[in-house]
Amino acid sequence: MYSTPPSLLSDLRKIRKKNRTAASGVPSAIGVLGSEGRQFQHCGPNGEVIGPAKHPLRQVSDDWLFGCPPLPTSYSNVYAQDGDGALIPEHPQRIGTPRPAVVTPYSLGAIIFAASFIWLSSDLRARDGNEIHTLIGWSMTFILTIVNILWFFNAYRQAKFSRTINDLPTSPIRSVAVGQAEVVGQVRPSNAGTPSFRVGGRDMEGTVVWSWSYYRYVCHDTDDGTECSWELQETQNGGVPFILHDGTGGMIIDPSSWQTEKKISNLGGVIEQWEKGNRKWTVSAIGVGDPIYILGDCVPRSREHLEAWGGDETEASALITMVPSSETGEGSVLSIGTEMDVLARRRSTFEILIVPLIVFVFGIFMFLDYTP
Repeated sequence: MYSTPPSLLSDLRKIRKKNRTAASGVPSAIGVLGSEGRQFQHCGPNGEVIGPAKHPLRQVSDDWLFGCPPLPTSYSNVYAQDGDGALIPEHPQRIGTPRPAVVTPYSLGAIIFAASFIWLSSDLRARDGNEIHTLIGWSMTFILTIVNILWFFNAYRQAKFSRTINDLPTSPIRSVAVGQAEVVGQVRPSNAGTPSFRVGGRDMEGTVVWSWSYYRYVCHDTDDGTECSWELQETQNGGVPFILHDGTGGMIIDPSSWQTEKKISNLGGVIEQWEKGNRKWTVSAIGVGDPIYILGDCVPRSREHLEAWGGDETEASALITMVPSSETGEGSVLSIGTEMDVLARRRSTFEILIVPLIVFVFGIFMFLDYTP
């Protein structure tokens, strides 16, 4: 079960492996995935383009599948459409919503495991022998029942969330309506720019949302000798409002509005990591040019927010924003990547819900109908 990745995740890994091979020997640049990664565009206040950021660099594992859409040379009107207003190439309305394989070795392994475990526990309970057989059998029965209950309810939440994503059409930002919505686009700077911050002697530039951690390699004396490990010393998060643009238009996203409990905020994996002696720093971030997926509520911006971060009354998308919602099973989502990345770890409805339901019902039935 655990050695079988979801079919979509496996496909995306193959594409990114080809991208990594194609980037070998290519110089990294803004919008260009090179051998070291893709450089972010560093901007000052009001979208003034400063140049490429030296640190951090976007790695292929969290980058676009089919190439970064070109960034504009000027951000004089961040809410207006690009050129003819065509959607970015990886927008779900252009490439469709992927569907995972219905059956994989994951579901077959789950059914075999559950059936074998139930059979063994029943056999031990019915066996003529000492009390240890019965004790082990009942223990296995209770363990399996608890696991089945937790597995089924977790599967139900996943199925509900996946259905929400699959059934909710991805809206072009130009025409997104107020209410629950799903949008996909590219990160661009707002009038807040991309403020730099210094971590472990390095200047991080070109990012709009970030999280960094500081570790020390510490050794402790134990009864078994000396044990050493990296211990977390400090973590800091930050961010500034940025523009989400899908080619048809842009809308402003304020990271501070996503600091709630019922949300999924995914900055991707560690984008940069380095060590100095017994100290280590890691950085995760979303930067200019990155793909972003958001599932939440589209709401009008307040007058205070418009005054603080600017807007354009001639562009409808400049008067709205996305905020978290609790309408979905797992809460709202702000994640690096497109819809394909968000769905990559999801399995088919059969594997998410039906297989756990079969195991759940079968396990409870065997448990309740057992007669010593």
